[in-house]
Amino acid sequence: MTFGLLSVSVMLASCATPGRVGSGPAAAGSAFRDCPNCPEMVVVPAGRFIMGTAETDPIRDKDEGPQREVTFANAFAVGKFELTRGEFRQFVKETGHAPLNNCTVFTGAKTERVASKGWEDTNFPQTDAHPVSCVSWLDAKAYVAWLATKTGKPYRLLSEAEFEYVAKAGAKTRYFFGDDPNEGCAYGNVADATAKEAGGLATWAYVTCRDGYGISTAPVGSFKPNAFGVYDTYGSHWEWVEDCRNDSYRDAPVDGSAWVTGDCTLRSDRGGAFYSNQRTNRPSERAFFPHALNSVNVGFRIARAL
Repeated sequence: MTFGLLSVSVMLASCATPGRVGSGPAAAGSAFRDCPNCPEMVVVPAGRFIMGTAETDPIRDKDEGPQREVTFANAFAVGKFELTRGEFRQFVKETGHAPLNNCTVFTGAKTERVASKGWEDTNFPQTDAHPVSCVSWLDAKAYVAWLATKTGKPYRLLSEAEFEYVAKAGAKTRYFFGDDPNEGCAYGNVADATAKEAGGLATWAYVTCRDGYGISTAPVGSFKPNAFGVYDTYGSHWEWVEDCRNDSYRDAPVDGSAWVTGDCTLRSDRGGAFYSNQRTNRPSERAFFPHALNSVNVGFRIARAL
């Protein structure tokens, strides 16, 4: 049996207020910015959902359970898009923060660490409209701390529970758009026929549809949003979240907060990436990376309390 959202008030993205500048509206689906150059945020409604994957699902990983109900007593805001390279550039310019290079990138038909590669040069073409790549969890934490100070608002990373709640957006299916990954190319940048033709690795599990992008990121907002009006929670980039590594949900918080005990040298990443297979791109899939790791397939999204 597959569980999904139990109780939530959803406003479709078409109902959202265009990103106005201010302290942030309370209406679910509304979009706002806290300053003219701040990332655009979307209000996610309060509600509850069943987190994790049923034991009967044949592609479930063991760390996706046991399933439990998680309740969000209050609405909160999340980045409408993954943080862009341009938004991260502003942070670097204002603070002097210097992310490490030596990023893991694609070099032909393999991935490897290259000392000269980093967020400004990922070894494939990017503009400032693309999601920022090659940033560690430590870089992401530095960014949200800076933005919180700059705006006076409580910016932070999402929790695992918040990411899964947002990524499912009320769906009871395996993906927010249905159960067939071959219908997903309208919703995210994944390992598709375009990537296969561009020389992707033979070990990748490709879908048959075409998203129009090869082995590279796409500009944020290139695909359709989910029912919460949030983009690119499927594929694109693994997104750093706050939680430490725990190999099951036993004793995990049920209020939507981050789980910050466990192995905190490893932090959770969610959502899959532009070359991920369709098992990995599920909203319930969990991954854990070293908190200082930087890789071309990892970025982040921001959140804040309202």
